Amino acid sequence: MKQRKKEEEEVEEEEEEEKEKTRSLEEKYKKREGEGKKEKWRREEGKRKKGRKKERKEEKQRRGGWRQILKIMRGTESEREENGKQAIRNGKGKGNNRPRCCWTESLEGHSERQRRQQKARQGGKVN
Repeated sequence: MKQRKKEEEEVEEEEEEEKEKTRSLEEKYKKREGEGKKEKWRREEGKRKKGRKKERKEEKQRRGGWRQILKIMRGTESEREENGKQAIRNGKGKGNNRPRCCWTESLEGHSERQRRQQKARQGGKVN
């Protein structure tokens, strides 16, 4: 009888200890989970803001390029030519977004440079 009582008491004590351990772990986990949710929310919010910022920037660039092209296309032919040259001087519309207009100066300058380079390569002979 005494042995059984001792064993039962030991078992009960062990069970209580286990319950306490699990309870403390659960509390810790709950706290962590709460913090994790906040951190996760903050991180996602940051990504959203970054994404929006990036989108706005791209949209602004796109609009800016088109504004420049529209500005060039407005007006008479001579004005368009002048605006196009100005755009090139300002470095607007380079690459795929280069405004296609009726200026000639920039193209002539380009061919001049090519001619000079070719001349130098051939040793002074001009085609």
